[in-house]
Order: sequence, then structure tokens, then C-alpha cells
Amino acid sequence: MSGANTSSLAFVAIAALSLLAGTRGFAEDGPDNTIVSVDIESKDGGAAKAGQPVTLAIRVRDPASGYPITGLTPAAWFVPDIGNGATCEEWVNRLAGSPVPPPGVADLNGYDIIQLAKDGSLAIIDPRLNLATANIRSLTRLSSLPAHWAINPGGSILAMVPGDAPSKIRLFEHSPIAVRNEVEAGAGVVSLTAGEEDVLAGTADGRLLRISPEGTVLGQIPLGSGAVVLARGDDGGLVALAQDGHGLIAGDGGKSVKFAGVAGGARSVAYSTLADGAYILSADGRSLSILHRDEPGRIFTLPLEAEASRIVSSQNGQWLALPAADGRSVAILDTRTGSVRWTIGAEDPVRDVLFSDSFLYFTHARAGGVTRVVFDSDGDAPGIAMIAAGEAAATDREKSPMPLLVRVPGNGIIAASPERRVGFMVAEDGAQAAMSSLPLLAGDTAGLLLRYRGVHEVGHEGEYRADFVPEYGGRYLAVVRIDQPNLAHCRKVAFAGAADPALARPTAAAVGPSAVPRLMAAPHVGDGEVRFAVEGVPDGTRLLNAVFMSETGTWHRFVDVFDDGKGHFRFRTNIPGSGRYRFYAELSGQHAGETLALDVPVS
Repeated sequence: MSGANTSSLAFVAIAALSLLAGTRGFAEDGPDNTIVSVDIESKDGGAAKAGQPVTLAIRVRDPASGYPITGLTPAAWFVPDIGNGATCEEWVNRLAGSPVPPPGVADLNGYDIIQLAKDGSLAIIDPRLNLATANIRSLTRLSSLPAHWAINPGGSILAMVPGDAPSKIRLFEHSPIAVRNEVEAGAGVVSLTAGEEDVLAGTADGRLLRISPEGTVLGQIPLGSGAVVLARGDDGGLVALAQDGHGLIAGDGGKSVKFAGVAGGARSVAYSTLADGAYILSADGRSLSILHRDEPGRIFTLPLEAEASRIVSSQNGQWLALPAADGRSVAILDTRTGSVRWTIGAEDPVRDVLFSDSFLYFTHARAGGVTRVVFDSDGDAPGIAMIAAGEAAATDREKSPMPLLVRVPGNGIIAASPERRVGFMVAEDGAQAAMSSLPLLAGDTAGLLLRYRGVHEVGHEGEYRADFVPEYGGRYLAVVRIDQPNLAHCRKVAFAGAADPALARPTAAAVGPSAVPRLMAAPHVGDGEVRFAVEGVPDGTRLLNAVFMSETGTWHRFVDVFDDGKGHFRFRTNIPGSGRYRFYAELSGQHAGETLALDVPVS
């Protein structure tokens, strides 16, 4: 069926559903002919378990014809089924009207920001909670800054190569953020990418490794000799190249072909979905080799006017941006013609380069904010506009170890300030751009990633999916809401494993008194250890997202809190001067949701 016919059919089906539903249609575990169906699928085909990746699969079809309906944007939540008697309609209305879901509800909508700080702090930021430290959902500390990192489009796989252990690949979980597994590659890892089902790594000794989300090496391909550079397209296509010129191209259908003849290795590679081909920037950055999957033996080489540092691809692979190594220009290549369409000059050297869904963005060595480039594929020279944010620097800033720009699918971009602990969210609406700020308080930003956790369409069969990891076991209600047409569906599901202790209903005697902190040893300037006890909490209670700040809030530090398991805690930090300070932390366990506050005088 053609794309035009599919869109036409979807429009007719939506119109029919709008007449059928009138207002929002609701179904709770209805028969098989319901408009919306919901399934829970585990990765191994067994029962869904807490702590293990599962997939929410939503299927939508026209009840009259049975044809699938595409192009929808479902929203989904998992609500604890604790017998409060709320109906599907009541839950949909409550969740849809609240920007922040109630405690215990798993929200499968939107995205999180992963902030890497220069001191190795790694934080998950919830951009909906734009209130100082309250937007940090989880925080950990890395032993070193990563040499490479990657996250898959669904947000379920986060992989890193530590700077102090280049032959290891660490896989992270998100709730809380922590290392889940570690893989030994057997040689230095020089490139890394993550897909929906696996992680691919290129090694310094010519191999391409495929690794499962659980940390199992699924296979390896000896491509050739020397470092393997690789890149994935948004649809799953792949190009990988060893230093000796041997490589492979894999399309979205999974068929791969090997090629040879690109000698000298590569500085950067890209896969174009539109062209179904590989684009290889030479090791000296002076030429671009082009070959297509259906003719891997035919290689076309394009000389470049300026030495390029890397290749940055647009989402569909039509445009490739080639930033100059000195940052003074960016060449724009059209993959339909295989030639450079425009070259954009830059007096202020370009640093990060990123395509959003609609535009191309640059950051600069000195200017604050971003430059937005808009161009018509069949028009004249591109239009360039500066979106100011933050302060300009008098001299070139130090280059960031990781990109400070991330794309927000369907919305815009987020740029981290290189000088302030804040990000700038640029939302796109046609030719307009709206900007808002986002606190990034885990530290001075060294890099950003976007962890997408929304429901996304898969193929063209009316199927929508979201990957997530249930934090707790128990009975839940899967709640799905769809706009245009107005539809909703709820289904009861269960996850094996221990239930969320915060949802238990203990008696007042079992809970005991509220958590009461008591300072045991006040610190001095130059001796920044704080020791305190917390009364009224059970043994093993942990303190999460702890922050220590001056009374005015002008100085603050996130701190690692250590405990003896019996209600005694301590942390150490460098304190700038005497005065009154405040300590805040979130409690775990049956006191989850409570915030601990402690006054700390410093002499």
C-alpha cells in the first residue's frame, strides 16, 4: 500500500472514529474487537518482572474495516492497582490534567535529560520539574569522564566507555542511574552506538562487537585491521569501516554487504537512509568517499575545500553537515546529488552541530545561545538567525568533551550553557522559536544526552511501543490516552517482584514517628565532615538526591551520603566559609516522598 493511500485511509478511519466516539471512548479490558488494544511483552518471552526491560505495545485499528490507524501520538501510564475504585475515565482525566503524575505512577511520556558534569557527576534531569534541585531524579558519580557514550532511540539502553578503562563497556540502568553490567571488549573501544535491541562497538583491533542490553556479547565480526569507526542511521541502518579499508553497510531491512577499497581509515562515517549508502570522511578530513549498498564496489570520492572534522547527518539522511576542523565553515552536502550544496562561513568558530527535525543548529566558541540555519531543499542560500542566550565570552571557550546540544524529537533542541548551570530549551513552531531555561545543577556541564521515554510508532501497521523497566512488582493498570480521535483504554497487568513499599498501608504504630534528623557533629571551615542521625526511620533507609547549601542558596553542592545501616549518616564537602547551612535529602523506603531538612551551623 502506498504512503498516500495509507494516509488517506488513516484520515477516513479517524473521521469515522470521531463520529463513533463523539466524546472520548473508554474501554477496560474489552473484547478483541476494541479500537485500542494493549499488551505487555518481556524481552525473553516470559512473565514481566520488576527490574527487567519490558515493552508496552499499543495497537489501534478502525473497528469497521479492521485497518490499522497510523500517525497517532498515544500517551501511557502505569498506575498502581491498589483497589481505590477509580475508573479508567477518572484515571485518564486525572493523569492528562497533571504535568507531574502522582507518586507510584510510571509515566511513559516525554523525555529526561542525562547531564554529565565535568567532575564526573551523572544526573537524570526531569525537565517538567523546573524547580531548582527538584528536577534531579537520580544522581551518581563516574570514576572518569567517558571516552564514548551512546543511548538508543527508545531510551532503554545507555552505554559508556570509561576514559580510565577504554576496553570496557558499561551499561547503565535508570532508576536510579547506576552501572547494571560491564563488558570486556578485549581491546580499546574506539566507537560506540546503541539501537533498539543492541549495542555495537568498534574496537582498535578491527572487530565489530554486538552486545545485548543485559551485557552479553552476541557476536563479533572481524572487519579488518586497525580501528573500526561506525555510525547508525535513525532507521537502524549501519556503516562500519576498519582502518585498512574493509567495512560493511547494513540497511534497515537487516541485509548487510561488505566492501573494501577505502584505504587509510576514516575520521568519521555516516549512513544515509535516503541514499541507502555510506559516507566516509577520510582520516585527513580532506575527502569524502561515497558508496551505496546496492553497488558496494563502486566508490566515488569527493574532494573537500576545507579539512572537515566530522560528519553530522539529518534525520532522513538527505543532508550531511561537514564542519571544518578550524570551525570557520560548515559545508552542507545533499545526498540526492552527492555534492556540496552550500558552505556556511562562521567568524565565531563553530563547536557543536546538530540537526533537529526542522532546522540545523550550531554553537560557537564565544557567542552564547545557538545559530539556527533554515534552508529550502529547492531554494536559494540558507537563512541564518542567532538565538541569543547566556553571555558571550571574550576569548574562545575550552571545547567540551561531549556535545552540549541534544535534539528533542518533534519539538526542538536543548543547549547547555558552557558557563552557567542551565540549559536553554528551543521549542520549534513553524518558523518561530520559543526559548525557556532549564536548571542543570549536577555541576558544570560536560555533555548532554536525551533519554526519550515516550510511546513511538513502529512501522505502518498501527502499532505503537514504549520500552521501560518496572521499578516494583505488583498489580497495575495500564492507562492509554489518544487524542484525535479521543480514545482511551485501560488494562490490568501484573509485574513479578516486590511491591513498592511506599504504596503499603501500614498502621501508625508500624510506621512510627516522622523522620527527625539530629546533628551529631557540626563541621568547621577546613574540616567539612558532617555527621548526623535520623530518628523514626527503619534500619537500611537511604538518603537520595542529597544537597548541601548556604542559607541563602547562593552556594550549593550535591554530596554523597554514607551510612552505617542503623540511622547514622555522614558526608564530606569543601565548605567556603562559616555561617548557617542547610542539608536536604529524599528518604527511601516507607518514607519515600518525604524530604529531610537539617540546619547545619559552620564555625
